[in-house]
Amino acid sequence: MKIVPFKDEPEPVAEPAAGVRLWLGCNQNPKPGWVNVDIEPFQGVDVVADLEKPWPWPDNHADEIACADLPEHLRMWYEEPDAYDLEQALLFADEHNFVESIRRVIRAVKAPQRRYGIIHFMNEAWRVLKPGGRLDALIPSTDGRGWSQDPTHVSHWNENSFLYFCDPLYMKLYPHLIKCKFKPLRIATGLRNQLEINWVRATLEAVKE
Repeated sequence: MKIVPFKDEPEPVAEPAAGVRLWLGCNQNPKPGWVNVDIEPFQGVDVVADLEKPWPWPDNHADEIACADLPEHLRMWYEEPDAYDLEQALLFADEHNFVESIRRVIRAVKAPQRRYGIIHFMNEAWRVLKPGGRLDALIPSTDGRGWSQDPTHVSHWNENSFLYFCDPLYMKLYPHLIKCKFKPLRIATGLRNQLEINWVRATLEAVKE
């Protein structure tokens, strides 16, 4: 593990080309020149979005995605009604086959799909980024107290978390879930502050073959 001092705000490894830049979880701190995104409609927010759902941008849209103290607020895993059964329920309802429609709704709820929040975040960031686009994330690391002290933190991150999206050996473990592929430009853990909190910073490049 590489321990380095750094500021509590993402900084690119090198100045990226100008283009579409998404600043996720901006809260009340929007950044000029970026598309500011948050789940709440604070002043300065350009796009209100729930990042646990499919992201509201098309494929290959952004040159850079950055966030600070955001991913740990996205749930580690959660279950949702099966999308296919819900779609079938609507089709049966259109055909006035309400018995089958209700049966499909019940099955969708009783046999939900499990979504893993960390994988969803990484997959969606990769999908939205252009080939060669960058993800720059600053996240409280499990190596310090910060990851567990905040009652709204619901997923755990450290340097090794990114192995599953960058290292071919780890990426093979969940091929049915992990669709993304990144090249690591920098993955480092900062020094602990006076409260024994430190952050992991990852700057990754989207690889699309």
